[in-house]
Amino acid sequence: MGDDILGARACRAEPQARSSPIHGRGDRSDSRDRARRARRARVGAGPGRARARGLREPRARARQHLPLEGSGRGGARGAAGREDDACARRKLPPGRRARASVRGVGVRGARRRAGRSALRGLDRGRNRWRGVNEVTAGSRVAKVGRWLGPALFLLVLLWPGDALTREQRSAAAVTVLTATWWVTEAVPIGLASLLPAALFPLLGVLGAKQAAPHYFDDVVMLFLGAMLIALGLERWDLHRRMALAILARVGGAPRRLVLGFLMAGVFLSLWLNNTAAALMLIPIGLAVARAVGGDGSTPLARALLLAIAYGVSVGGMGTPVGTAPNQVLIGQLRTRYEAAPEIAFGAWMLGWAPVLLLWIPLAWWLLSRKLGRSAATDAAGAAGRAGADEILRERAVLGPWTRAQRTMALLFATAALAWITRADLDLGALRIPGWQRWFGAEGRVTDATVALCLAALGFLLPGEGGGRLLDWRITERMPWDVLLLIGGGFCLAAGVRASGLDELIGRGLAGWIEGRPSWQVVLGVVACIALFSEIASNTATAQVLLPVLASAAEAAGLNPLVVLLPATLAASVGFMLPVGTPPNALAYATRMVPAPVMARHGAMMDLLLIALITLVFHFWLRPLWGIQDALPAWAHAR
Repeated sequence: MGDDILGARACRAEPQARSSPIHGRGDRSDSRDRARRARRARVGAGPGRARARGLREPRARARQHLPLEGSGRGGARGAAGREDDACARRKLPPGRRARASVRGVGVRGARRRAGRSALRGLDRGRNRWRGVNEVTAGSRVAKVGRWLGPALFLLVLLWPGDALTREQRSAAAVTVLTATWWVTEAVPIGLASLLPAALFPLLGVLGAKQAAPHYFDDVVMLFLGAMLIALGLERWDLHRRMALAILARVGGAPRRLVLGFLMAGVFLSLWLNNTAAALMLIPIGLAVARAVGGDGSTPLARALLLAIAYGVSVGGMGTPVGTAPNQVLIGQLRTRYEAAPEIAFGAWMLGWAPVLLLWIPLAWWLLSRKLGRSAATDAAGAAGRAGADEILRERAVLGPWTRAQRTMALLFATAALAWITRADLDLGALRIPGWQRWFGAEGRVTDATVALCLAALGFLLPGEGGGRLLDWRITERMPWDVLLLIGGGFCLAAGVRASGLDELIGRGLAGWIEGRPSWQVVLGVVACIALFSEIASNTATAQVLLPVLASAAEAAGLNPLVVLLPATLAASVGFMLPVGTPPNALAYATRMVPAPVMARHGAMMDLLLIALITLVFHFWLRPLWGIQDALPAWAHAR
């Protein structure tokens, strides 16, 4: 039915074309052929962009405007409002409502029940970054959460007894309310994140002047600066160039395509927001899958989408700015343990690099094992050539490098190099001094300093057409709710710590930690947090559980880093359910990946990452960083 609907929506220049098969007249197969040819001609040529060479639209028909195409430039809205657009005014018979497709590649059922597109921003990078709550809005869980949160808040606040002080009971009530609305996404994430700042002063836990600064913590500023740079990459299509360059080098065979999208997702999410990387790669993956023969039911189409969703989630583990839970850990260590050693950018990359290097080939094998050998048959060879042609077509659309793109690439490379070399990099026998010592005492210059300085420079450097490399309009796509989420977690942790509730919870969990080998503790913590992150956002999981784990480690006399470091990476695990991560939700919203398929592959990825995080931490990162089990002096001195 989707192809017939597309045929009915196509503009017709000849009178006889009005006898559409969708109204019961004419040949239905002819309508399907016309719609299929139109979609094939439109791959790689969205509104406002030049077409690749050799691509022409069918004669005697105007340009089609599909619902999800070119939304960043008003493509769908413009098609609906033009006076001369006959297809926009054509009404379908009752009960036959047009369904959305993603960039004209034949994906059906992308609209939610509310009538809005679930993937409205899936165009050529001109999208607004979204949280998973925007894909799962209006769910039954959210409706329950709106009532469950206040009910639990009142229950904890009015609970009789003297086991908790008034401040501890108030802090616990605010924590329960905030965590419930975070997990169920009953209200916008940003609004739920402001609850600690609003309720702590009223309940006597923290003063307003003590609560507000946590929303502009140094880590929040790092996230802000890094996002501005990432938005600059998106504005000038550098992220697409990076992805297509990787795909062009791995080849067009089905198994190689899976590897290419996996590597592209990992590399991009080292520097970009995970959701932004997924939003950019999914349309390319859909177009490539269609060119190779994927119609939504083939293993290749599913493997490509899962490779994108899983790759961007795992890639964020590799750098401190890759995903929000990493920054939550750095902020928690900085505020909770002022004397704790700083985790340098380069040290983080070196410490967790084995997780990525080991996961990529194993995940590639798990996702592509049913695709067969790439050159086993003539059909596979033809599919490889079709995939390579589609990648070349996408690269042709981008055209040659512009001056603005070269300038933005230089700015991004400078930021990455400055982050890596800012602090001393300890490689055991070799210690490379960082450049931050040129500016005074250690800690005066942070990664946020680098991000904000280079982001500000982007607003001064020339771009194209007399404009600047960055302008303030790009902040319309800034994930402000994530910034508030990070700050709200810091404020929540500060209130729990000020009331003494964290020590009380820590003593309760210390009994499980005491007397167990550290590897068992790490394995149990990683498994539990990975399971919890299946139903809660990664950042909310880190914000809620990291302070509790730190208190438990202190009470048990264990180095907090032993549980906090692996727990942070485990917060980014959670691949079984569509609500586990925003990239999962985006892949599921295409309707190409059924929930049972995602659950089956996600369970294997969860188990694989739980094992890799535990093994890499014990056999690589602990010896590299010199982490001991005993409670260090900086943890005593907080």
